[in-house]
This record gives sequence, C-alpha cells and structure tokens, in this order.
Amino acid sequence: MGAAQSQGSGATSLAAGIVWMASPGLCCSTEKSEQTTLTPLQLIDGARGERLEAMVHELFCLQDLESDGLLDEEELIRLNQQIAVLHYGQDTDLNAVRKKFQALFRERLHPQGLPVPFPAFREHMLKALDAMDSDEPSQEMAMEHFIDEASSARVHFLGCETLGRSTVATLLVPASRRAGAVGGR
Repeated sequence: MGAAQSQGSGATSLAAGIVWMASPGLCCSTEKSEQTTLTPLQLIDGARGERLEAMVHELFCLQDLESDGLLDEEELIRLNQQIAVLHYGQDTDLNAVRKKFQALFRERLHPQGLPVPFPAFREHMLKALDAMDSDEPSQEMAMEHFIDEASSARVHFLGCETLGRSTVATLLVPASRRAGAVGGR
C-alpha cells in the first residue's frame, strides 16, 4: 500500500488514486450540510465510478466512530465486535474478533496501528474489492453489504452519535440496555 501524502490545505493524495479535499463536519450526521465530504480535486489513475467512491466514503464514515476523520484500530475492532455479536449472539468470542481485526488493520492500513485518514482506507478497500471481484457492479453489491452491517451495528448498539475515545472503549452494551435509555436498566 502506498502512503497517503498531505498536499497542504487539508488535501490528501495517493500515489495512484485521487487527490481529496476534506470538508469539516461529522460523518454520521443526518444533516447533509454537516456531513464530512471528500471532494475530488484531481482524477488520476485508480478513480472509480461515483457510486462506488461514495459507498467507500460512507463505509469509512460509519467506521469512524469518533467522527474525527480518522479510522482508529480500536474503532475498526469495536464495530466489528458489534457486527459479530449481531451475527452470533452475546457468546461471541470477542477476543478472536479483536485479534482478527487488529491483524487486518496492521497488515493493510498501518503497521503500528496508528489512525489512518480516508485515502489510506480507500486504497485498502479498493484493493480488497478488486481481490474479491473486478466487476464494479459486483463491488457495489459487496459495499452495500458492508454498509448494511456497519449501519446495523451502529444503530443497534450506538445510535448515530459521535463518540469520544472513552465511549468507544466501552462499547458492547446495546443502546436500549444502557442506564437512562428508554427501556434500559
């Protein structure tokens, strides 16, 4: 994986990709004007269709639990633990999920587990999609599945609020069972 390079003024570039300009805001916001958007400044090799690019960005935003424009190793782990609980129930081996996604993050995103910006995530996702299937409509179907899983985990366990680092570290209690929640204890 090539490293993302800063272009100054909030722009980020990949060696074989798109130069992106981040707009401030929250990924998880329901208000369109508040959402983080990445605007392509210059198309170069590796650009995909507009729909697939938008889906990759949406998945990044869903996984960016803190809505800080970076994907942390812990965010990826926690969200995938939530997905595993949804699939397999409360008896899921969360340590196995942790090991799997920590290894994935360090092998494909950052070897020391440091947070990565959208362009690094984008490069990883496009490589993963290409390895699964070279047909872009098939890649879009796979992205729909990933987005649905991440959305379900956020809605079921988290709602759509922006989470601080201390909150991300304490996930795995469904929102409906948190103290003070409607129907909670």
